[in-house]
Amino acid sequence: MRVRRAAAAVVAVLALSLGATAAEAAPPPFVPHPPPIASTFKIHPSSGPVGTKVTMTGLCGSATAALLYVVQLSEVGFDPIWVPPEWAPLKPTPLGVFSVSFKFPATGNFGIGGPWNGKPLTPGTYYVSASCNGAPAMPAQPFTVVARAR
Repeated sequence: MRVRRAAAAVVAVLALSLGATAAEAAPPPFVPHPPPIASTFKIHPSSGPVGTKVTMTGLCGSATAALLYVVQLSEVGFDPIWVPPEWAPLKPTPLGVFSVSFKFPATGNFGIGGPWNGKPLTPGTYYVSASCNGAPAMPAQPFTVVARAR
């Protein structure tokens, strides 16, 4: 009886040790390429009178050279009412981290003779939309224009 128990114990130990060795030698499971890092940004502050310095911080998900941004009426789509005089050049970083500031405009400037060209931006909510090097736009961020305190 003792011999059988000892033999069973030896077999169990060998099976466990061989099993561990076989598991260690097995190839790693297939892991698909990680998904791309989604570009995103936030603005600060999110409200103020026209002329407020607004800072956009975020990342593009990869090194990029320019941040394209506009002020628009709607949260979705492309409905610009103001476009900066020039796009913000970015210092390329591995993930495209950026921080760009601009003064919230007092008047629209989009389109020669367009409905917003020269029209004042009155109190209300507008949206800042941005794109890294012309890639699909990131979710727009709201900015609420408030009346200037007197």
